[in-house]
Amino acid sequence: MRLGGGLPVATVDTDLQNVCEEVLLEIQASYPDRLVRFDCSGDVRGTWDPDRLAQIVANLIVNAVEHGADAPVSVAAYDARDCVRLTVHNEGPPIPPDVQQTMFEPLARGSSQGSRHVGLGLFIARMIVVAHQGDIRVESAEQTGTTVEVTLPRRSPLARP
Repeated sequence: MRLGGGLPVATVDTDLQNVCEEVLLEIQASYPDRLVRFDCSGDVRGTWDPDRLAQIVANLIVNAVEHGADAPVSVAAYDARDCVRLTVHNEGPPIPPDVQQTMFEPLARGSSQGSRHVGLGLFIARMIVVAHQGDIRVESAEQTGTTVEVTLPRRSPLARP
């Protein structure tokens, strides 16, 4: 992916609500003691690769569950005019600024977290978002918790069917 080939996507008409609900069923089976709330509002359909979107949703929720203390995780999908937004929020310890800057890179480590290893999940999520011509970002603070937001255009101009 990093050597210029990109990540291939096979786009079809996709409903992000359906993708999220399917992934949530799998997550609840793996983490039965954790509460994951899902809210969906507006039209969250677009032309995307549903299997790749499921990877994004799963990676973000698993990270939120594993790093979010024991607090509930909130997932939301909503209509944002010409795009759709997905947010995953947890109330765990904040992500230090140095880690925020590199957390979407492969095998990133933050000096504030010592040897804590981030791995490939967030890097893969970012590559999938980029393949759909979207954006991914994180906000994290002690007072507000951590939110990862994915913005996807309804139709990715460079996506290949």
